[in-house]
Amino acid sequence: MRLLTLLATTATAAAFHRAAPTGGQRRLRRLHAGVHTSPLTLPCGETTSATFSFSAEACSGLGEQTNDCVRAFRRIKAASEDPDAKRVREESLEYHANVDDDTWVSFECNPNVAPDPMHADVFVKVRSGGLEVTSTCTLVKLIEALKLYKAANAAAA
Repeated sequence: MRLLTLLATTATAAAFHRAAPTGGQRRLRRLHAGVHTSPLTLPCGETTSATFSFSAEACSGLGEQTNDCVRAFRRIKAASEDPDAKRVREESLEYHANVDDDTWVSFECNPNVAPDPMHADVFVKVRSGGLEVTSTCTLVKLIEALKLYKAANAAAA
C-alpha cells in the first residue's frame, strides 16, 4: 500500500515549500520493488506529522547515517573544547531512497550548523505520486521515530 499522509493543523504552507540544502556527499539507495514497506510517522513540528511508506532496509540505512551524524557532532564538540585544535568541518547527513515504485524520501542534516544534536534540524522531503512535501524535524525526533519503527516492525515479524 502506498501511503502518504500529511496531518497539519496549524502549519503554514511556507514550511512545505522550503527547499532542502544541497551539497556534500550524496547517497541514493534504490530499494527493490518487492521489499515490504510499512508506515513511518515522522513528527515535523509541534502540530504536524508526516506518515509515509518506509522499509526496514531504508530504516537501517537512515539509522546508519543518523549515527554518523551524531558522531560528527561529538567530533565537533571535542575539537571545540581543545584550544589548540583546528575547526573541524564534518560532512552532512544526506540520505535519499526510493522506498517503492511510488515513494521517494530524502533526509539532510548539517552538523556544522547546529550547536548540538538536540537542536539540529533535519530537512525531510517526501515525494509520492504527484505530491511532494518538504518539512523539517529535529534530529532527536527522527531518531525516536526510527526506534519506534524498528520496534513496531520487530514485533510484527
